[in-house]
Amino acid sequence: MPDDSEPASRDEALADIADRIVHVARLLTARGFADTTIVPLSPLEALVVRHIDRHPGITSSHVAANLELRASNTSTILRGLVEKGMVARTEDPSDRRAAHFTLTADAHVSIARLRAEWSGKLGAALPATVDLDGALEVLTALENELG
Repeated sequence: MPDDSEPASRDEALADIADRIVHVARLLTARGFADTTIVPLSPLEALVVRHIDRHPGITSSHVAANLELRASNTSTILRGLVEKGMVARTEDPSDRRAAHFTLTADAHVSIARLRAEWSGKLGAALPATVDLDGALEVLTALENELG
């Protein structure tokens, strides 16, 4: 595990950034949430919910392809999200075998509460002088290039 000393190279610094991203993501969710109305989701469920939020009306096969998941795993995840009340499944009127998925109103409420809790945790952990715009720019660039 890397220590807090200055990295020896760009490669080492990039690896340290990736390590910290993974660790911070875990810390944000590991202890659960103070707001008990937030619907707890597995990392894969959260990934699928985020994708449906950005692509409302998407089909199961497109979720699987876009997120590089197995179709059977995607179906299981979607079924669980429907059962949790996070996702609505609507049959395609032109093809009854196909279904489209959107987030429910309850999902939007849970996401808003989750974002508020994350904001509170990060706000308490960071000094007001941190360049949030710069950090967001770097993380967005990474997401766009890696995604």
